Amino acid sequence: MSIFYNRKQGLVSVVISSYNYQHYILDALSGLKKQTYPGIEVILIDDCSVDNTEGVVKGWIAENADSFTNFLYLKLPRNCYSSWALNIGFFIARGEFIVIHDADDISFPGKIEKQVEWLRIHPETTAVGTNFLALENGIEYKPFWLSFDRQEIEENYRKNKKHWNYGPYRCRKNHNN
Repeated sequence: MSIFYNRKQGLVSVVISSYNYQHYILDALSGLKKQTYPGIEVILIDDCSVDNTEGVVKGWIAENADSFTNFLYLKLPRNCYSSWALNIGFFIARGEFIVIHDADDISFPGKIEKQVEWLRIHPETTAVGTNFLALENGIEYKPFWLSFDRQEIEENYRKNKKHWNYGPYRCRKNHNN
């Protein structure tokens, strides 16, 4: 458990949980490769995909081996669902900051740099988020669960509708006030 507290200052650990995302994972990895922030490690937890996610990721790693400080691909022996896969990634993460990045997310190039800058300027802040675009076949749309109205968010939460988007969320691995 002590490894959880031994973090590398300035390093951003991007944790990706993936289950059968062979058609999206290359876009997600390419978006991360274009990040302007230099200190990034990627931890991709494959939640026992039955498609060709493993082959796609291993091919990408072979072509882009020097893109990140570290790239770890770990295929779980059985499907544990996203929350367990993310937790495994959190324990492996070495960075001062953790990014939860869905396997179908595409990040704008300066996103991580801007978020790290905000967290450094505001040490009292534990987590930051961003806005996002939802696309289907290249067309922007508003997801049914997305709301900025407090009452609607609370109602959706009570009805167990999706109310949180992990993709734009960033946090400090360990925050001491």
